[in-house]
Amino acid sequence: LFRSASTALARRIIHNPHEFGACNRWHRTLELGAGSGLVSLVCDAVGDPSSLVVATDHHQRTLANLCSTVQNDRSASNSISITAHKLDWAAVHASSAFTRAFKSPPPVLAAPFNLPFDTIIASDVVYRPSHAAELHSCVEQLLARPPPPSELGVGGVAWQGSAFWLAIPVIPSHTAAIESIEETFARQDGSVASLGIQSFADEVRGEARVRIYRIGWC
Repeated sequence: LFRSASTALARRIIHNPHEFGACNRWHRTLELGAGSGLVSLVCDAVGDPSSLVVATDHHQRTLANLCSTVQNDRSASNSISITAHKLDWAAVHASSAFTRAFKSPPPVLAAPFNLPFDTIIASDVVYRPSHAAELHSCVEQLLARPPPPSELGVGGVAWQGSAFWLAIPVIPSHTAAIESIEETFARQDGSVASLGIQSFADEVRGEARVRIYRIGWC
């Protein structure tokens, strides 16, 4: 079952690229905890040539392998749409906590994290309840927010929406992790936009069951 969630998410993107905005021009996709880079490579393969896919990881050895994989893909496909970078969720989470506690402006991040992403994806990354809170901080800071109601439809262009897709294997050892995801990303009532689960579905293949969440601004 190891890495079953990344395989399931990659398969869904291949079969439904429009669902992930992959065919949109200038679409920006971020993968958190990319590992081998499978899902990012799929996004790059099915995406519009003008789009950008940013694969990230934190662990040094994994990141080195990821950078090598991405570089090989760029060379083989002559693609300039995919890049690999280091991103530490714990550091982003701590920075967000500091910003909230002291009511200070959020830090200005270096490229490519200085601009919001239309789609954020992650799979096989939540093993402990604390991971959900760290993911929430990353997505809250990096996912494109909806424009003010007064700007919707300006220029005849409707906002296509942004989304965070999270895939996790449904196995006994992940029960607490799943509960933490559904608690952390529970929809909140209020006038201020917040992140919440918009839908989820279980995909079953053989003995493997994977839950794929679509999370967005509510």
